[in-house]
Amino acid sequence: MGRVCGRRRGWAMSRKWLRVAKEIGSETNKMRPKRIILIRHAESQANEDESILSHVPDPKVGITGRGTRQAHDLGEALKDIVQDEKVFFHCSPYMRAKRTLEEIVSRFPKGQYLAREEPRIREQDFGNLQCHDPHLTGNKLAAKMSEIKKEREHFGRFFYRFPNGESGADVYDRVSTFLETLHRDFDKPGFGPWLYNNVGLVSHGIFMRLFLMRWYRWSVEEFEALENFKNAEYVIMERQDNGPHRDQYEVLNKESKLRPWKGINMPSWSEQQPYVTLRQSPTYAPWD
Repeated sequence: MGRVCGRRRGWAMSRKWLRVAKEIGSETNKMRPKRIILIRHAESQANEDESILSHVPDPKVGITGRGTRQAHDLGEALKDIVQDEKVFFHCSPYMRAKRTLEEIVSRFPKGQYLAREEPRIREQDFGNLQCHDPHLTGNKLAAKMSEIKKEREHFGRFFYRFPNGESGADVYDRVSTFLETLHRDFDKPGFGPWLYNNVGLVSHGIFMRLFLMRWYRWSVEEFEALENFKNAEYVIMERQDNGPHRDQYEVLNKESKLRPWKGINMPSWSEQQPYVTLRQSPTYAPWD
């Protein structure tokens, strides 16, 4: 009889501590921003003419006139979304991302945003593209890069490593350490939602997809099925305050933003991983 009573007390204590842990978790999640907005830079000079990489280092490639207009319109769109809420921007140190951010914040009044340069959200390193071979410049270099990218398609976007550069797996590791920093930032008393309801990451297409992969725990197959984001395209991850997915982030407009590559069928998502999903609606995941 004593053993039975002891077990019952143990079960009651377990339920109590589970309830307490849930309440603590709920209070902690109130520190999380309302939105996390992933933003790809506007059209760059290399997007217009890849041969520029033969004589301009990738980090110093700027944006085009059309890219400037894209970034300006992007700033208008983001301002309409956040209204008067404050935004904390993290920006890649690459020139095209910085110029994009400059245009975005020109639509915001001073005091509504804070910006920080973050090297870990930079572009994937494609190797030293500045060519010292006089026979491999301009269009020939662009053709060489096209050949390398075809090899990547055959090998796989996640594991293929560019000569003297990075693989997608390397960028994934950078994403993971950056998420740890974000987690610590969100817990700081000076960061709470009463100051910054929105976090904006001005970065690059590969980083955006790998950020989503890491956050939502997608598989390599799921990551490789996704098409890259367009210039000046953005994805909003919004915290859910009610319903069964409370305190979790949903990707808004995922039907238009998460596009499969042409000719690639989306994989069948595991029923054992309810938050690892692209087909099923909605796309949710807890803080990780």
